[in-house]
Amino acid sequence: VAKHNPDVYIIDDFFGSPTLIHSNKPWVLLCSGNPLFYIDDERTPPPASGYPSNGDRKQWEEFLELKNESFKSHAIKYNAWMKEDGFPVTTNNKAMPDSPYLNIYGYPEELDYTDLRPLPEKWLSVDAFMRRGEKQEFKIPDKFNDRDIEKSKLIYLSLGSMGSVNVDLMKRLVSILSKSQHKIIVSKGVLGNTYEL
Repeated sequence: VAKHNPDVYIIDDFFGSPTLIHSNKPWVLLCSGNPLFYIDDERTPPPASGYPSNGDRKQWEEFLELKNESFKSHAIKYNAWMKEDGFPVTTNNKAMPDSPYLNIYGYPEELDYTDLRPLPEKWLSVDAFMRRGEKQEFKIPDKFNDRDIEKSKLIYLSLGSMGSVNVDLMKRLVSILSKSQHKIIVSKGVLGNTYEL
């Protein structure tokens, strides 16, 4: 940081580095996970709960109580780290605060929660992030296009970079989905060479 003296930091992490977020430089929070993890709103289900948007609010409350209780130990460690370095502590059960400058998350518009809550100030949503690298062409197989649209849907499955490293889960999903009448494109992830579709 001292050597290159950047003008702005872009941080994609669940925990805020005190050196960066409390520096005198602007920083952008980049979120590649589900927006429920970053944008707290009582109109949307708790993150990682699996509850539907129109679910039982009492279940939401019970889940949040358990989540907040389990987060306390993490918050204690994180706040000890903050205090040790002379930085402010977190008080809202979020180890990564919102950036006061700009926050960006990638999530498909069709699945987002903007029909339930507005996009908060200083937040920007994009449909997807795309990594640059070796260019790969992808063509949907002809047999996927030759289908009865009423009986066979085209489904894309991706658990992202974190979920897809759980090879046992990926194998289980592939096994279950292989019994379906639908055509499924699977993003196998970085360990995709360890199992077959």
